Amino acid sequence: MTEYTLKCESATFDGVDDITASRDGSSVGFVARKRSEFAMDAYVSPNAARAFARGILALADEIDGGEVEAEETTKSAPIKVGDKVQIVRAEACSSHMAGRTGTVGVVDSDDPHLPYRVVDERGDYIAWAREVRKVDEPATLPGRVPVVSMRGDIVTQAKALLEGMEHTAADIIRLAEFLDAGK
Repeated sequence: MTEYTLKCESATFDGVDDITASRDGSSVGFVARKRSEFAMDAYVSPNAARAFARGILALADEIDGGEVEAEETTKSAPIKVGDKVQIVRAEACSSHMAGRTGTVGVVDSDDPHLPYRVVDERGDYIAWAREVRKVDEPATLPGRVPVVSMRGDIVTQAKALLEGMEHTAADIIRLAEFLDAGK
């Protein structure tokens, strides 16, 4: 699924607020998130999306006077079953799973909101995810010992939970230890 994401560049919400555009059947879907939570969505015809894109280009040209080189905003390769991924955004009830790594068990191309079912190395369910990113190492095959320990996942999860709050490295470690004790 090709999608384009525009992240907020405000100092207050840098990288936390975003708008994503992607194909939704015969429409172009726009999904907005505020502080990483779903805010709204809109679905328009391809013609309306083109008109909107031209308007955005005109605004940008008005601000800086002309064309600049386009940034690469598409995901490099499609996510497929078996890919080792890190959860970027999970469903609302599983938002605490952001940062966890796992393997894509299902890709539901008919569901633009939660297309990825992520499982752990045993094949157990972790979460349905809106957005994942590939992890460089290959997915672990069933019955084999995973290459990476869960410690990195737990630290990443602790960082994600503390995001937006003032914290120290010691806070991250304490929270990671707490999370690890509950597993």
